[in-house]
Amino acid sequence: MSVFDSLFRNLILTSQFVKGWGQPSHLKRLLDLRKVLSVRDAAYTLVDKNHQVDILHEKVEGNVRVVVKKSRFQMIIPNRWQGPSRPVCIHHGGTGDHGYLIRRRLMAEPLLNDHGIGSIIIESPFYGSRKPKDQFRSSLQNVSDLIVMGGALMFETVVLLHWCEEEGWGPFCLTGISMGGFMSSLAATIWPKPIGLVPCLAGVTASPVYTRGILTKAVRWDVLKNSYYEDKEYEHEIRKKLDSPEKRTGRFSKDYSIQDYHSDVERALQRIREAGSQVDGIGTAIRQLRTVNDWKAKSFSPTSNNLSLLKNDKSQQLKSLDAEIMDFMFEMMDEFTHLGNYSVPVDTSMILSVVAEEDAYVPRDNVIRLQDLWPGSKVKVIPGGHVLSIVNNRQLFRDCIAECLAKFNTEIV
Repeated sequence: MSVFDSLFRNLILTSQFVKGWGQPSHLKRLLDLRKVLSVRDAAYTLVDKNHQVDILHEKVEGNVRVVVKKSRFQMIIPNRWQGPSRPVCIHHGGTGDHGYLIRRRLMAEPLLNDHGIGSIIIESPFYGSRKPKDQFRSSLQNVSDLIVMGGALMFETVVLLHWCEEEGWGPFCLTGISMGGFMSSLAATIWPKPIGLVPCLAGVTASPVYTRGILTKAVRWDVLKNSYYEDKEYEHEIRKKLDSPEKRTGRFSKDYSIQDYHSDVERALQRIREAGSQVDGIGTAIRQLRTVNDWKAKSFSPTSNNLSLLKNDKSQQLKSLDAEIMDFMFEMMDEFTHLGNYSVPVDTSMILSVVAEEDAYVPRDNVIRLQDLWPGSKVKVIPGGHVLSIVNNRQLFRDCIAECLAKFNTEIV
C-alpha cells in the first residue's frame, strides 16, 4: 500500500458521516429503490425520456462552446463537429470536487483539443452549489447521503444521455476518478444501450474503502456505533435486508428463486410510485431521494471541538471499534454500491477500468474482480498509490477515454 496515500490523508481534516447512518425509515425506502435499480428494465421506467433540459447560459471561447445548465452541469463542445461522429464523455466528480474547474481544465478541454471529444461535467449532489448549508466542506453528514448521491447521479446521467441523443450527439462514454469512477460505473448499469465506461482508480464496491482503506480513519465510528445500538431497527430490520455479494456464495438460495426476486422488484417499484404519486418518471425518483435526506438533526459545524476530534489519533478508535458496526458498514456499502447488485452493462467490451497497484484508498485484495462480474471488460493496472496516480496519470485517463470511444465507433457504428 502507498505510504504517500496515508501521509496525504493525515493532512485532511474532513470527517465523514458526522450525524450517523440516516433515519431507518429513510434507509428502508432507499432499499426499495436499490432493488428497483438492480434490474435495468425496471429502473429505466423511472426515467422520462422527454425530461426537459434548459440552457441557462451559453458562451463561445475560441472554437469551444460552453453551456451551463440549471441541472448543475457544464458542457464543453466544439462550435463545429468534425465528421459525422459527435462523441461526448460525461465526467462524474471525485471526493472533494465541488465545481467544474478541475475536470474542465485537466480532462474536458484536453479531450476536446486533442481528440475532438465533447464533455459534460456534472456537479454532484451534496457538493458545490448543491451542498447543504450545514454541511462542512465534503463531510457527508449521513451514510444515506452517499447512497442518495449515487442514486441521483444514476438518474441524472440517463436524463443527460437522452438529451444528448435528441441533440444528435454520440457515441457516449462515462468516466470519473475515485468516487467519480464508482458513480460512472453505477450509471452505466441502467443505460439500455452500449456505452463506453472508463472508471479510474475506483473498484467494484465501496465496502473496502470505508472498512479497510485509508478513509476508514475519516469515519465517525463513535457516532455510528451510538446510533446503531440506540435504535434497534438498524440491527433487527435493515441489516436483514442487506445483500452483500462479497459474503454470499450464490445470489439465490433454494428457497428464494429469480422469480421471487423479480416479484420483490415489482413490489418495491409499486411502493416508490405510490409514495410519489404527485410526480411521474424521474421526478418521482428524485423527489424520493430528496425527501429521504430532508430531515432535521443536530447540525455539524467546524468548531474547535469538532476539529480536535478530527485531529485525534484514529488508530486507538479503530482498535476498540465494535466488529459488528464495521460489519454493518461493510454490508451497507455492498448493498448499495457493489456492482454485483446491479445489471451488467449491455456491452462490456466497451469498459476499460484503470486501477492503481498500491492504492490505499481503494483496496483491491480479497474483492471480486471486475472481469469476473463483467466478463469482457478490461482492467489496466498502473504502478503507485491513489493520490499520486490522480496527479500523474491524467493523460493516461484521457487516452483511455479516447481509445474507448474509438473502439465504440469501430465496433458499433
